[in-house]
Amino acid sequence: MKRRTVLSALAGMSSSRPVAGGAANSPGAVTKHMLANGVTVLVREDHSSRIAAVSVQVQVGALHETRTTAGLRAFTQELLLRGTLTRPREALLDFVELHGAGLEADLTDDTVELWANGAGDDCAALVGLLGELITEPLFSVAEVEAVRTHQLLRLAQRDDDFLSALVETLQAQLHRGPEGEPTSYGLPKFGWPATVASFQRNDVVDFFRAHYVGPRVVVAITGAVATDATLRAATAAFAGLPSPAPPGRVSLEAPLAPLTAPRVAVIHSPAQQGWVALGFRVPGLAHDDYPALAVLATLLGRGFKSRLYHEFREQSALAYEVGAELTARAQTSDFLLYAQVEPLLVDEAKNRILSQLQRLRTESVPAAELERARRMTVGGFVLAHQRNRQRAFHLARFEAIGVGHAFDAEYPNQVRRVTADDLRRVVRAHFGPPAVVVALPEPTPPERGPRFR
Repeated sequence: MKRRTVLSALAGMSSSRPVAGGAANSPGAVTKHMLANGVTVLVREDHSSRIAAVSVQVQVGALHETRTTAGLRAFTQELLLRGTLTRPREALLDFVELHGAGLEADLTDDTVELWANGAGDDCAALVGLLGELITEPLFSVAEVEAVRTHQLLRLAQRDDDFLSALVETLQAQLHRGPEGEPTSYGLPKFGWPATVASFQRNDVVDFFRAHYVGPRVVVAITGAVATDATLRAATAAFAGLPSPAPPGRVSLEAPLAPLTAPRVAVIHSPAQQGWVALGFRVPGLAHDDYPALAVLATLLGRGFKSRLYHEFREQSALAYEVGAELTARAQTSDFLLYAQVEPLLVDEAKNRILSQLQRLRTESVPAAELERARRMTVGGFVLAHQRNRQRAFHLARFEAIGVGHAFDAEYPNQVRRVTADDLRRVVRAHFGPPAVVVALPEPTPPERGPRFR
């Protein structure tokens, strides 16, 4: 069985690193077209294979949920795949199988997505299907109940997913509103059992009508397609989306309580090892400091040459697992540092992580170490963009969250320009008191032997 890691738990929460292929992977230029109702269409021809992919993303994020509606985005997304007004679920599945295509719904912290991929010759049909899903959803009462059952089962299974619970707890500590309540990115993506149990059809319909509107929708199509024909297909498929005078695009930043002192939470680990995870709120993709933060995450915790690996594994054999991750969001991202250690060593592990940050505040990173971190950051960025499905996803996402599809090609050069002074500056500027989650094994109850008087 594949070993579960904090990175995979983050991926399951769609808190992924930004990846893009840029011009090196996709020879065609991006054609951008805006429909009359505000829908943005991006097309990039790439005839290196016979595959095409379509990503439809809507700017509706965690910010648009509350404690009483947590999980409504995921609920709505799954319901969209349960049929349309003219194509019930069985007919929808038949259509997908007939074309040998893939069809899925997903969500990130800042967007929701419907996507399809298949043969380039079938691209117009796939674009039409996605347009039908988002303009003519069925939302039947029976399917609402089916989705509720599935989502509650998913939540019950996540109770056994310790690492997801660890990350969710840390994000809840980081993202609290002025009253101290979890908000925006601090809410669980799939909600709580109580919220999922409360959703009614009208709740879904109202949420859909409020947020799935033309100015918030981006359609990205990549692969073996003809640009002009694809634009015509997209225009026909998505022209039916409404275009209200607000809401249009919205801010992706929530009001948060300041972190003036460390916030600490303790949870139980199902294993006999302990965990310590530190989180910092840092700027997102739209900020000039994001590339330096990405290089910093690589330098600290990615790969065998990273500073945390050297400190915890090679020098002291202190940790079973150690690393650093930076989530990719529009405005506010999370910088996470973690270690899996013996329970009695969690405090020492926390202090060693903090000492590495203090070292970066005062010492300049050597040129060779900086170059390795920059190259590894760029390499991971490009390698994760090998498929048309990934390329379409990131074009649509960058456009939808407001950094623009050109970010896809520009980001590697931004990373290459990061200097040692940039690293020292961002550590000083953005790493204040952390949120801390400590996971310890549950105490073993004492054995009860015979009583003697």
